[in-house]
Amino acid sequence: MNRGVRTALTAVAWALLAGPIALGFLAEARNSRALALLEEIRAAEEHLAYQGRRTIRTREPDGVHSRKIDVRVEPGRRIRVRPAPGEPARARRGWNPLRRRTRARISDPELILENYHVAWGEAGHVAGREVDWIRLEAKHPNRASYELAVDRQLRLPLAFRALDVQGQTMYESRFESLTLDVPPLSEEHKPATEAEAPKRPRPFRSIERESVSENDIRGVMTFTTWKPSRLPAGYRFKSLELLRIPGSGEALIGLWSDGMTTMSLVQASSVNPSWRFFRGLIGLEDAAREPSETVEVRRLSHPAGGTVLDTTLGGTDVLIAGQIDSAELENVVRYLVKME
Repeated sequence: MNRGVRTALTAVAWALLAGPIALGFLAEARNSRALALLEEIRAAEEHLAYQGRRTIRTREPDGVHSRKIDVRVEPGRRIRVRPAPGEPARARRGWNPLRRRTRARISDPELILENYHVAWGEAGHVAGREVDWIRLEAKHPNRASYELAVDRQLRLPLAFRALDVQGQTMYESRFESLTLDVPPLSEEHKPATEAEAPKRPRPFRSIERESVSENDIRGVMTFTTWKPSRLPAGYRFKSLELLRIPGSGEALIGLWSDGMTTMSLVQASSVNPSWRFFRGLIGLEDAAREPSETVEVRRLSHPAGGTVLDTTLGGTDVLIAGQIDSAELENVVRYLVKME
């Protein structure tokens, strides 16, 4: 073999070897950049104080609904949300099984990178500020994707969209105005005397909640408890909580997440009234019914759509909900196993 042919073959071999290595370095660099960006967004959501007016649009079966809200986020993560002047008061909608309130959409950057591709879009302006659009494209089929307009300086999301698998907007939230460095409301409007302080009504229910593990509740619950043996792709266990509702017994809530959406599993005894409380949160009928193995499926009023399934297993009323295709949730229910 002459020297020219040998040199050419050597060059080809190096190219074949170096190509995957170079692509690997590029992919790692992109992931590092995406992770750093998501960490910056999370830090901004957790620490910045601000107030502003947001427009929210949701796509419902009867059309697109729009409303405006005033949002105030004080130091220490205290959040106040009120209808904008002229907007009717609305009851809180959607599945929210008494989770502790948080304003952070980007709560787990590493898990997001496992389940979503991060793509950079065009620059723009929202609420008079320069933003960069980024897109979180779902890696798994039949999942929503998301778009965020991130303040170029602050890294605070100023606009957010949830897109279905066809790319249509299901939910959009966008700031119209934004003011930074908001002092605590208690310092702005501190009552001159105790008599001037507004009296808040006592809560209808005082709910005790406790973070537990499977070992903590094994053998001590008054109803049969269940856990999923199969999860939707990309979902990881996040928390398990025991709730005690005075006069309504106990309930167990488990949460799983893919970084952007959650799956909730709520369990309560079918002979205690606590299950009615949770069914009422999502608009299911608050009426006594006979236990049944039938799975009742309802669409969720949630920014990313989703489904809630209701069934009874072994004397336990089970509600499972998530921003996931109903077939995936039904598969979770099919493979529930007892906590033993």
